[in-house]
Amino acid sequence: MSVRVMAEVWANSVATGTTLLVQLALADHAEDEKRSCFPSVTHIAKKCRVGESTARRHIHELEKKGELRIELHGGGNWKAHDSQRPNRYVLREYPKTPPVNLTPGVTGDTCPPVTGDTTPLSRVTPEPSLTITESSLGDSPSAKPRGAREARTAKKPDLVFETIADVCGIDLAELTKSSRGALNDACKQLRDIGATPDEIRARARAYRQKFSNISLTPSALVKHWPTLGATTTDTTGNGTRPPPPDNLQQVVERRQQAMTPRDRAMEALRVARMTGDELTIEAAEIELAQIAAPAPRRLVSVAS
Repeated sequence: MSVRVMAEVWANSVATGTTLLVQLALADHAEDEKRSCFPSVTHIAKKCRVGESTARRHIHELEKKGELRIELHGGGNWKAHDSQRPNRYVLREYPKTPPVNLTPGVTGDTCPPVTGDTTPLSRVTPEPSLTITESSLGDSPSAKPRGAREARTAKKPDLVFETIADVCGIDLAELTKSSRGALNDACKQLRDIGATPDEIRARARAYRQKFSNISLTPSALVKHWPTLGATTTDTTGNGTRPPPPDNLQQVVERRQQAMTPRDRAMEALRVARMTGDELTIEAAEIELAQIAAPAPRRLVSVAS
């Protein structure tokens, strides 16, 4: 890379537009002394963001303008065959202009004589300012005690996050990446529906009563959240509690009352087949056949 050759191209080249961009790309590869380089056309085209045919056309345009000279197969290793050697591009050497002298009456490196007062200047120490600033009164952030800054920047406790971890028995100090992700996902879903810590604890108790043999996890709490919402207010004011479960016998009786005689017979046959009792199966089949059989017709005698 030659910064000097590039600077000369910027200052003196007659090329414009893409032609100037191609010349600057060649100058970027040129040597300071020889001002020559031999990059491939593909490389120049890629560097200028143009096609190879466009780059080749602008290189020939620079040759016509006298900005460079092309030496066919003059680059690369001289031991290689000419067909395998790239072209060498020799950039134009611009005439050097003398530096401009902006001081009237002064030529070359001669400096004008110094006239007037030649007393050396002494360093002036600035006087202390009498202006009272906030930092001088101790109100700046750097002047405040460290404990106050830490108290101000301390994060507020996340009650929903801590409540879910508490009811699920999760130790926050031993959270893994996957378990923390599941906990955060559950917190987000419960925050979206406006769940409170008291409601989370109440539904966790309802979950343990409903699924006594299954451990409570954040994902399970969110999954069964709608089914755990039938709660009643606790008269002691300690939150909510789930309603007592119905008596199993009452549930069975209500179901049997709603069944038709045919449905009861089919249910009895299904239970008998599950138990494998032949006599019960036979009795259930007879009862079902009697229910399905049409009622006998009554014969009415007509007196003659």
